[in-house]
Amino acid sequence: MQRDLNHLIRRKKKLKRFVIILVVTMLASIIAVSMRECSQSFQEPYNKDYKPLDQVQKKDNSGV
Repeated sequence: MQRDLNHLIRRKKKLKRFVIILVVTMLASIIAVSMRECSQSFQEPYNKDYKPLDQVQKKDNSGV
């Protein structure tokens, strides 16, 4: 009797662990897909007027 109970408890633990891993994996994949979709929705850069500081200094110093 005790053996059957122990077997049932182990099966329940394994099933619960499997379900938790499955849910976490599904959530991770949903987050990854939504991040990819979000990044693809931006066609142009966020800051179009950005110029690296070293390029700005070279242009200013070349005119002197």
